[in-house]
Amino acid sequence: ELLAPHSAVLQRLWGIDANGLVDGLGRILHALSRGVGEAFEQMHEAPQAFIKATETVEGEEAQAALLAETMSRLQTDQKTQRAANNIFGLGLFKIDDLLPHHLLRDLSWAPGECTTFMDSGSQSGWPTRIWPRSQRPFITVDGSYYCFDVHTLFDHFYRVLQRLVQTREPAYQQAWNDGQARASEDFPLKMFLKLLPGAKVWSSIHYQVKKLDMHGNKRWCEVDGLVVFEDHLFVVEVKAGAFTAAPPEQNLEFYLNSIEKLIFKPAEQGERLLRTLTEEGKVELCDKQHRKLGELFDKDFAHKTVCAMSLDPFTELSAKAYHLRKLAGRTDLAPFWALSIGDLMTYTELFNNPLVFLHFVEKRTQATRSSKVVLDDELDHYGMYLQHNNYDLHAEDMGTEGRMAWTGYRQVVDTYIHGKIRGEQVTLPRQNIPASYYAIIEQLNEGTHRERRKVASLLLDADGTVRSSVTKSLEEALASQAKSRRPKPLSIAGPAHRITFACGQAGVTFPGVFNALNHTKASMLVAGEKDRWLIELFYTEDGTLRKVEPTFIALAEMPVAERGALAPQVELLRTQRIEQKTAIAGKVGRNDLCPCGSGIKYKRCCLARRGGLTGRCKDVRS
Repeated sequence: ELLAPHSAVLQRLWGIDANGLVDGLGRILHALSRGVGEAFEQMHEAPQAFIKATETVEGEEAQAALLAETMSRLQTDQKTQRAANNIFGLGLFKIDDLLPHHLLRDLSWAPGECTTFMDSGSQSGWPTRIWPRSQRPFITVDGSYYCFDVHTLFDHFYRVLQRLVQTREPAYQQAWNDGQARASEDFPLKMFLKLLPGAKVWSSIHYQVKKLDMHGNKRWCEVDGLVVFEDHLFVVEVKAGAFTAAPPEQNLEFYLNSIEKLIFKPAEQGERLLRTLTEEGKVELCDKQHRKLGELFDKDFAHKTVCAMSLDPFTELSAKAYHLRKLAGRTDLAPFWALSIGDLMTYTELFNNPLVFLHFVEKRTQATRSSKVVLDDELDHYGMYLQHNNYDLHAEDMGTEGRMAWTGYRQVVDTYIHGKIRGEQVTLPRQNIPASYYAIIEQLNEGTHRERRKVASLLLDADGTVRSSVTKSLEEALASQAKSRRPKPLSIAGPAHRITFACGQAGVTFPGVFNALNHTKASMLVAGEKDRWLIELFYTEDGTLRKVEPTFIALAEMPVAERGALAPQVELLRTQRIEQKTAIAGKVGRNDLCPCGSGIKYKRCCLARRGGLTGRCKDVRS
């Protein structure tokens, strides 16, 4: 994506286009990542072939002759000799035939050619110096070229090539910058579309703010991109500038300026749009000629995320960028998400459900605000999300003073990608969620309900205990309904989860009339809740979930007359819950939580009501 705009100049300078260059780099990657394993497999074939051949030959002399003939043949077999050189020699590292020689020479150090790393100056040869391999990734010895560090090659190659092209052809500098700007701004939006299929995307958006320009008119501002999916808004600002190669020990001020330019400045630009949206309620979106393209309304978004994106992968800083505000004097900034284009590309490999991705973004934003979650790798955020879900709360619950180092969580990503590259049967990493529970999330994703994101996040917010309990209860409800032909809705209550599940099954009909919506409203009134979700699940005869229908119910929107009409059903439901609790536990303790689901003690709720005292459930119509 980044090299494609420059194929013409690459052809002109080295006789290779962007595709050919990427192909050569890919073969270097293959050799240094999989070459050793393939070489051992090749070497293993020779003794296996010999052993198989001896099974058809009898007698020691005949087998010895066969061995001698095999050894002689292997000594001249090019395939075997190449495998031996890859294992015991420098075959894997030699790249003479993978790229044009004059390009390899420009990208290589000859012995003694680099004079800046080891010199007579301060800290000569220290790791804090700029490493030679980040300036040129290859070495040349006796006319051949070698690559020994595949990680540094790919981390720095784009910048190395950029400097090389501009040195060879200075007049091309502006053309390179223009192509880089277009590619770096467009590519992240493509990645967001891959993560959020069907999202509405705008690029190079202009809008007006209240602040007046020198002519007394509203000032025009710009953002690189906007992504809207459900009630999430992403404001994307991309900086394609190069992060300084010099370590902070040499020039701290210059280092901080680089962080300001590539992290805090784009975050500030994105935050300006959100501030305008909040203050004015809407923002009119225009193109470069100030022609209207659309509008954003603040009321439409429950989550708004500023994405400060960089071309360079300085992950150790960007993963904890928000916590560097004090160091740079930028405590005015609201939480934002800083990440490289490379990390966003990786996320497209790790998420196949946009609702789960949005939930991760919500948890990622919560973690950004926590002073306990300071990570050195963006993908550790992903690993912590998989393992702990609300991982900011997990960090807070550790209760330790000072700062903890959260490391190793990205291992699940390394294992998955490694297996995928090797062609193994791998399973996409995800949280430990029961299959039938996750099926609800998948069905929500396949549907078009306007509240599907809210419901998915509500279900994903639940901890492992709630997920397992709901899964078990739904399975029991399906089995019970099929046998008794009586509906068995499931209600859960609490400060975060107020949900009633109602299951419908193909081939299972109830003799009476069961109204899931009225039952849910009665559950809400019994518990004295302000709102509740009804989630209707429709299954096929074989128990496969085929449809999910969520409905949100708010007490404030329920007429008083309707509350009164539901009073008999409320009383019946309360009695049934108390009787069910009594049948299981023998009795309800005075200090136990009331079975009605109100969340308060029994003695202050239904027991008080039965005894004529003033209790929460005395009058459901109040």
